[in-house]
Amino acid sequence: MSAPTATNGAPARPAQAQGQRFDVRQAAPRLLLLLLAVILVNGALWSLFVRPRQAEIARIEAEKQGDAATEKRSAEALAQLQRVHDHVVGIQAGVNRFYDEMLSTKRDRMVPFQRALDGVGRDFNVRAERVQVGSQSLAAEGIEAMAFSFPLTAGYENLRQFLARLEELDQFLIVRQVSLGGGQEGGRLLQLSVDVETYFNAPELRRAYEIDRAAKATKRSTGPRRAVRSGESR
Repeated sequence: MSAPTATNGAPARPAQAQGQRFDVRQAAPRLLLLLLAVILVNGALWSLFVRPRQAEIARIEAEKQGDAATEKRSAEALAQLQRVHDHVVGIQAGVNRFYDEMLSTKRDRMVPFQRALDGVGRDFNVRAERVQVGSQSLAAEGIEAMAFSFPLTAGYENLRQFLARLEELDQFLIVRQVSLGGGQEGGRLLQLSVDVETYFNAPELRRAYEIDRAAKATKRSTGPRRAVRSGESR
């Protein structure tokens, strides 16, 4: 079988395949340009859309963290203030209880106080020959102080137990001084001088003190103004 020949008698070339073959070397510049264009477009899109969103998200997260930290500090400060408040309230309650229950007013506690002293004397056969009473007003504190001084004559053991019982009374009482005066019957009996103090709640004294202090403060604040106004009128 003979090979095909052209019309002019020369051998015919094989027919080329449908379409052209893709040459990477020839298309490389265009591919690089296309890739660069894609990179530039992606960079522009990231700068225009993604980066602002990331910055906004970062800002929101930072604000959330800052708000959480601020809220934590506020909660800690509030808890500390609450503890201080509770402590102050507890102290104030203790002070009120001390004034109302331990001291009480003279009208409510004077008679029980005297009866308690007399009862201790009877228990140990110790009698006061005389009693000197003095008082002092502590207006700023709302307290009235009363001092009792009395000489005693009894045996040593009875006097010792008498003084010990005084300090155990449920009355608010302070033994200020105990002085030995001498002895009788060859030392069988001793003479003591005892000074004790007690305090009473006197709210009327504090009210009067507050009113007087407020009046003095008002007088000091208005006095110079009046003087200036009188000078101006002249």
